[in-house]
Amino acid sequence: VDQHRTQGGDKGRQLHDRNHETVDGSHQQAYQDRHDHSNKHRGIQSFPRELNRLYLRTPGLWKEDHSWEGFTWLDADNYQQNVLVFSRQAGPDAGKFVCVLNFSPYTRENFKVGVPYAGLWGEALNSDDSRFGGTGAVNPHSLRSVPEPMHGCPESVSMTLPPLSAVVLRCVRRRKAK
Repeated sequence: VDQHRTQGGDKGRQLHDRNHETVDGSHQQAYQDRHDHSNKHRGIQSFPRELNRLYLRTPGLWKEDHSWEGFTWLDADNYQQNVLVFSRQAGPDAGKFVCVLNFSPYTRENFKVGVPYAGLWGEALNSDDSRFGGTGAVNPHSLRSVPEPMHGCPESVSMTLPPLSAVVLRCVRRRKAK
């Protein structure tokens, strides 16, 4: 029996114990790739938890599931850009949420989306957030609606729509339409 191998004395173990001080670049890169993959995996695992939290604390996303009053297609025909847009609401007087799904591998800058209310709209959830393992192409500031009708709505916002993503917008401050 090779005494050095059984006692952790082989070269690989010695290099590992010295925190990779003398490991060549390819080994360091392999270690970093595994570490990055592990972090991305944790991020991907956290997305369903956050989605469930949002769903449970937001009746507008589920309360009217049994009725068409809880769901409205805003844009179901954008096959050229592979984007779907719909709204969810808990009833006629409740807040609405606009859900934008990008099925293409392209980021859409200044993507216009119709919104049912004038005001400031913010992201309730963005699947491309870096904390979920995404690229981090989020809309960090509130989106101010403008009185340009779109998708059957009286107002619209311009947003960054990340690739292969789902973005849920909510009205964070409503204003009277002009």
